[in-house]
Amino acid sequence: MHTRRLKILATGLGVMAALYFGVCWQVLKILITPERRLGDIPTTETLGVETIDSLSFKSLTDETSLKGWFVPNSPERVIIVLHGLHSYAWNCGSTDLAKTYAKAGFSVFLFDQRGHGQSGGEHLGLGLLEKGDVQAAVNLLLKKGFRPGDIGIHGSSYGAAVTLLATEDIAEIGAIVADSAFASMDDVVSGELKRQTGLPPIVSQLLMPGLSLVGEIQYGVDITQSTPEQSIGQISPRPILLIHGEQDLVIPYEHAQRLQKAAGNNVELWTLPTKHVEGIRLSDNCRLAPMRNNFLAKVSQFFDTHLVTSDSAKAPVLHQP
Repeated sequence: MHTRRLKILATGLGVMAALYFGVCWQVLKILITPERRLGDIPTTETLGVETIDSLSFKSLTDETSLKGWFVPNSPERVIIVLHGLHSYAWNCGSTDLAKTYAKAGFSVFLFDQRGHGQSGGEHLGLGLLEKGDVQAAVNLLLKKGFRPGDIGIHGSSYGAAVTLLATEDIAEIGAIVADSAFASMDDVVSGELKRQTGLPPIVSQLLMPGLSLVGEIQYGVDITQSTPEQSIGQISPRPILLIHGEQDLVIPYEHAQRLQKAAGNNVELWTLPTKHVEGIRLSDNCRLAPMRNNFLAKVSQFFDTHLVTSDSAKAPVLHQP
């Protein structure tokens, strides 16, 4: 009788474990698999530049194939533009940034992040695998003659988190704009589960160990290690401009406050009266945001101020994009 009860208990525990990890696997699969969207690449005429060079390169993490576009302008200063989740390099906001930075005298490099657009990969790296993607992009620019410290990076949403995680280990990046970054991925997951399902926070807390284990086994990433809040303090003394909307429901404003607190010196938090990443375009059909011109002028001025070396001349700043 005792043996039979043990078998029943073991079977019950096995079923519960299977259900638990099954739920964790499904939740993580949804979280880590982006929608692949493709968009039109602007022409040189519509972007207002002479050349748009299409480039292919490989991640230093795992040789994932990445597709990028280089807009040559200044031989001394260049800005990498990183798009957000479920997007692509030339979405409406990123195209506005590329056009603005090019008109302000910078060279620009955009690329489809892994799992997005024309780049390879099927899932996100939670900013951890993407470190090698960004390093590969920086190496490509160094080979083009740009010098350490003359490379800026502007990331939006998920791209902003990738920016902070990657820049910690990439000394060649001289200045950073992070628009609507999260402080830690596990808090984003907890918030999204609560927002979309109404489940209490304790549920996500119970799921987190399983999500972490499944992530490591299935995808080679630990969700609990995707923490820009821990990386941002290592970026100092390089200047950082944090941008966040106080009405953001996707990544609440308190994430920006946590990042600012963890950053130490040389960080500015610019608070906008907006929702998630709506400084340039509104989320519904990419309509122009009311403060678009101010936003583009602000970020352009930031890089103009901070991407200046002793022997490089200042580029003109575009104040009315």
